[in-house]
Amino acid sequence: MELTIQLVLAIWGATVATVLVFVKIYELIGRKKSELESDTEIIYQLVKDEEKTYGVKIQLEQGSYLTWQEALVKLIIRPRQSSYANS
Repeated sequence: MELTIQLVLAIWGATVATVLVFVKIYELIGRKKSELESDTEIIYQLVKDEEKTYGVKIQLEQGSYLTWQEALVKLIIRPRQSSYANS
């Protein structure tokens, strides 16, 4: 059986593709979790209509009247606590 350049290149390409598939599968299975975790919270504060705000000024209906409130997003980012750190 005579090996031609095309056959050698085809075998080489198939080998490389197979190795890359196994590398990707290993990366997906062995992927580490993020080192950070986050929590968010929306805080509402009463404000006057003409008052400058840092958050988004919205109008909310409370009973029979409308109030202006500032909506602030509180974002807390902290290192993830390891489940095996205390063992």
